[in-house]
Amino acid sequence: MIAEYEFYYWPLPFRGQFIRAILAFSGKSWSEQGSEAITDLMGRDPTDQPVAFMGPPVLIERATGLALSQMPAIAVYLGDTLGLIDDRAASRACPAKQTRWLCLCQLRLAQACPSSSRRILRGRCQGDGMGTD
Repeated sequence: MIAEYEFYYWPLPFRGQFIRAILAFSGKSWSEQGSEAITDLMGRDPTDQPVAFMGPPVLIERATGLALSQMPAIAVYLGDTLGLIDDRAASRACPAKQTRWLCLCQLRLAQACPSSSRRILRGRCQGDGMGTD
């Protein structure tokens, strides 16, 4: 099965964890690109990058070819397109305050599937269909 998203982030937990948690919570698949691929992309001219960026995370949606950079932009896009943000103005304003919203997503993931969330929160997906080994 081809992953739905291609994800570029360093192999350590930080901003990339929020994106991993959103994808995992939503049951989406993604492939993780290694440090060499990230270094290669960062070394390219911005016109040769999938989206101009200075550092990861970068997410590419394979179905559309849309490439996004910056954790808040990626999180809001995923939240909206995956139905995690409803249509009420008050609810849509919450992602502007990323910390609360992203922490809630991570908490929901941990509650929904504790064993998977532990692997994701450690920065690795281990062959359970929620990412790549």
